[in-house]
Amino acid sequence: MKIFARLLLITTFFCPLGVRSEELNINLILERLKSLEQKNIELQNELIFLRNQISPSNKNLIANPQKSIKENDFIKTTKISGKGIMVFGSKNFTGGNNSGTYDGKQRNDYLKENEGGTTFTYNHQLDIDSSFSKRDFLKARFKYGKGGQFSGTTFVGEQLGLGELDDFDTTAFGLDRFWYRYSLTDNFTAFYGPEISQEDMLAIWPSMYTRENILDFFNYSGAPGVYNKNKGGGLGLIWENNGWGLSLNYTSDNATDSDPKYPFGGGMFTDSAGSNTTLQVGYEKDLWGLAAAYSITNTNTRDIGFKSSNATPLSVQVQEIGKLYSLGISGWFRPLSNFSPAVSAGIGFSEVKEDKSVSACENSSRCNTYESASFSSWSLAMQWDDLFKEDNIGGIAFGQPVHVTSIKRDSGDNSVNDSVHAYEIWYKIKLNDSVSFTPAFYLIDRPLGYYEDSGSNAGKSFNEFGAIIKSTFNF
Repeated sequence: MKIFARLLLITTFFCPLGVRSEELNINLILERLKSLEQKNIELQNELIFLRNQISPSNKNLIANPQKSIKENDFIKTTKISGKGIMVFGSKNFTGGNNSGTYDGKQRNDYLKENEGGTTFTYNHQLDIDSSFSKRDFLKARFKYGKGGQFSGTTFVGEQLGLGELDDFDTTAFGLDRFWYRYSLTDNFTAFYGPEISQEDMLAIWPSMYTRENILDFFNYSGAPGVYNKNKGGGLGLIWENNGWGLSLNYTSDNATDSDPKYPFGGGMFTDSAGSNTTLQVGYEKDLWGLAAAYSITNTNTRDIGFKSSNATPLSVQVQEIGKLYSLGISGWFRPLSNFSPAVSAGIGFSEVKEDKSVSACENSSRCNTYESASFSSWSLAMQWDDLFKEDNIGGIAFGQPVHVTSIKRDSGDNSVNDSVHAYEIWYKIKLNDSVSFTPAFYLIDRPLGYYEDSGSNAGKSFNEFGAIIKSTFNF
């Protein structure tokens, strides 16, 4: 009798008002109890899935989910989400009366005439995330974009790309990510996939300035040489324990090509793999994080390593003479005060020497011109949450993209003035959880670096100025 009374009490709370007491029976009660238990299991599984998707730097902000779910109780899940970005804006080029010529005109005047139009461009991606047990995760991403002046490549004697926006590549629609992650133990996680990026296999991303980047350069933690985001066939292993993180990963840009011949072949673990190997060690807690990383990149095969969106034209050219060795130290700090910004900073150093161990050189003219070079880069970024209004975010960043600091040429002329500076400021206005608008401005001083003055290196430069309104739709 007591059991029946308790069941009747539970039913009073969970049965709809439209169900009369005389309609209740034991079978109905048992069915509803079973339904409630199932919903509880689904909720716990959902918490685990969401926790696995949170970036490492934010994992400590939420409580650990219950670990009492058995492997056989896990419900296979697939989440479909996406992001659409529209960019309305324009560029302008000013200053530098002695900034060199192109097509018989000053470079800045030529660029005004050919790249100064206002554009309306877009980028769209679709993510399919699946889990088959509480230990694994499968990522697939499809992407398409048409970026025009904000993600294409423009030539004015040399490549001009520092005004490219973060994650806004002009691509044909296709598979952008396809990889699998499995937790071997509570501390070790393994990764592999035919389309996986270096950044997917890092225990720590040493920056808090990742929510609304404008210029592509400011999304490499100040060290594009180390965090080059090389993508292709890859393998990785992460160890994590009490805030410490150790990562080792390998990616091959040419992994889908079975021809191992240098330099235009492919295959993994070959001289023509277009490979990058990264070792990272770091530590992070709730309010700060710090990481050091070292990368070896086969920049002498195809288009990996420095890019026109994060390095000067001279840096992009010289890196191709051999392997690139890079070191980066980056970190972030988030004060307790609501009025203080989260600060992220990083610095990177790289070196390259002519690789004479291979039988050929992809670009013989460059290998016959340069013997070695050193590069550096740095950035400092600040981001304010709830700025002026709850959920709105503001940010400002400045620094130097990758530039050549010293060089050795076969001709004996080792002079170089490759200095360049970049600045950006933005404010994200959040309408709701899915829609936001971000007005932004950026400035690049001496965007061509060494090639700014047609070899005179007089230091008289032109500037690139951009203004955009970025609309982001998450679904």
